[in-house]
Amino acid sequence: MGASFDARVVAADTHGDFPGPLAGIAAGLRAAHTEFVLTAPCDAPFVDPRLGLTLMQALRAANTDIAYAATQETDGTRIPSLLGPCSRTTSTRGSPPANAR
Repeated sequence: MGASFDARVVAADTHGDFPGPLAGIAAGLRAAHTEFVLTAPCDAPFVDPRLGLTLMQALRAANTDIAYAATQETDGTRIPSLLGPCSRTTSTRGSPPANAR
């Protein structure tokens, strides 16, 4: 973190059947010139930069490649979002580990 958030990069995904936002995230990771990429859903345009920093600290503390924000329902169900930092190398290794937080 610490890099400017004003970068504008357009990277096309490589899947012709439009498999959804994860294909766009994978394309962004492949196009990245930094070690980590902070993703945010398009319906959350005003993300507090402190959340990205907090998630990055959690990622490093857990020694993992991905962290994400999640909400918790009253029944305890966790709903992950597409907001969080991800290592650029994650897209070349396949799926993130099941315990990634």
